[in-house]
Amino acid sequence: MNQLSPSTPEPGTGQRGRGPLFALGIACGGCLILGVVAVVAGGLLIKFGLGFFAEQVEADLRDNPVIIEHLGQLEELELDFEATLAAPGEDDYVFEASGTKGTGTLRVTSVTVDDETEDVVAGTLQLASGEEFDLFPKREKRLEAQP
Repeated sequence: MNQLSPSTPEPGTGQRGRGPLFALGIACGGCLILGVVAVVAGGLLIKFGLGFFAEQVEADLRDNPVIIEHLGQLEELELDFEATLAAPGEDDYVFEASGTKGTGTLRVTSVTVDDETEDVVAGTLQLASGEEFDLFPKREKRLEAQP
């Protein structure tokens, strides 16, 4: 007579082989968690970087007379990522801006001067009414006056 204790499985009952499946499940779960952490960290890094870029552009545009006249003092400047991707030039960016007088869309060409400075070299402001204004009208007139 075969004397097995109640905790000992009988041969051929399927208890064998659970160890490798359990290890595989742990490994897959760990990879999934690591992947999610990597995506979230990458997203935060991009958001932080774009936020820093927007701050640099805002610092360059803060005293722009066209913006002050139509929007007032800038309160918020948010990069429109989708519109920026559709912009024609590689240095062209689109921002949604709000100020003390109103809101509008800024389409700018910005050149990186150094790690902490952006120089907006051209751009327009479009108001909700559809009116559009050159951010640097004097600069354009000087270019037209040159032979």
